[in-house]
Amino acid sequence: MRKYELAVVLDPDLETKEKDKILEEIKKGIEKAEGKVVKLDEWGVKKLAYSIKKSGKKFTKALYFLFNLEMPAGFPAEIGTKLRLHERVLRYLLVKEE
Repeated sequence: MRKYELAVVLDPDLETKEKDKILEEIKKGIEKAEGKVVKLDEWGVKKLAYSIKKSGKKFTKALYFLFNLEMPAGFPAEIGTKLRLHERVLRYLLVKEE
């Protein structure tokens, strides 16, 4: 198992239920691929360095989350595809810890 950090930037207009549902989907996807979430930090709403256009909206702020993960080597491409297609996920970054 390799260690990774996953930063996820979500739509800031999400209701608490929607936010929790998306985070649960991400966790279940990781667990389904035999990985595990070691830690989840919520950084809150922050101003973006540049605006992001997605789903016909222009975002200047976003909700930030940081996941510390352990997962098999082949999984990062799979999670990237799922996050890229989710309409409420504005951006994500997955990096391997050294």
